[in-house]
Amino acid sequence: MTSLAKTRVVRKGTSVFEFFERFPDERACLHHIHQVRWGDHSPCPRCQRHGRWSRLTGTKKYQHACRKHISILENTVFFRSNLSLMAWFYAMLLLCNSSIGVRCSTVRKQLGIGVTSSGRMVNLIRLQMAAYDRPKMLGGEGKTVAVDELYIKSALHNDGSGRLTGMTIMGFSCDGIVLAGIVADRRQETMVGAIARFVRPGSLIVSDGHASYKCLRSLGWRHVTLNHERGIWAMNGFNTAGIETYWNVLKRTLGAYQMISEKNLWLYLAEAEFRYNHRRSALSNFDELISYFADISGTHSEALRKKYDWRE
Repeated sequence: MTSLAKTRVVRKGTSVFEFFERFPDERACLHHIHQVRWGDHSPCPRCQRHGRWSRLTGTKKYQHACRKHISILENTVFFRSNLSLMAWFYAMLLLCNSSIGVRCSTVRKQLGIGVTSSGRMVNLIRLQMAAYDRPKMLGGEGKTVAVDELYIKSALHNDGSGRLTGMTIMGFSCDGIVLAGIVADRRQETMVGAIARFVRPGSLIVSDGHASYKCLRSLGWRHVTLNHERGIWAMNGFNTAGIETYWNVLKRTLGAYQMISEKNLWLYLAEAEFRYNHRRSALSNFDELISYFADISGTHSEALRKKYDWRE
């Protein structure tokens, strides 16, 4: 897992020329995955010892010195896929180098694959993005956390009818890092519960004048209210610019994809947040994404969804 850099740096994305120099064939991609997941830093699951690994010719498996065979793609987004690893890595490059995302039709044309395959591939890459080392809470003593909510009108209802449904997204921003997730509604109980869950005690909370935030002082939070309806966007050096900036990025991303199903909205949140929170990283977004290959099987996938879907 990677950590988020605190220092602002100027960095470039990974170019196509650099990509093909590093990953000229399937073997290079497979070797990279093995080095990240196992290499010389993880012991064999059978003998629990470090030792020499060798690739089994004609397969995507590696063998340890104790003769244990390991399928290094198991539980990753690549497992049991008929598409080449080069295609997967190149699709990751496309999504990481874009500032607002890449539609499935673009990936389909770039790779020459089918509609279903491109849709599945892009959603699994978003799932990989959702697995990055995201902070569990923001703020703390002496820290200021901006809080706001965004209402999305254009999500497609899960019943398949094609009708639109509204979704509420709540977000927190502190020190250039954001946390955002889907909430059930804008009721006081819901929003205060999210604050208690994702904001550390001792933080100073800055919000707009929504009625659900009025009880924060009585609950022991330090709270600054900005009346946006009266055009007050900053007061005494406090503002909500951090989360408002992220909302603009998120709205451009969702607008690029147009209609998004309710059940997949959290994956788009994960994609936008991954790019936004790594914008100051010394590594390119592509290098960040291929620096870990998380377990996305079964309950692990459900746990990733709950990181961005706070309705339960």
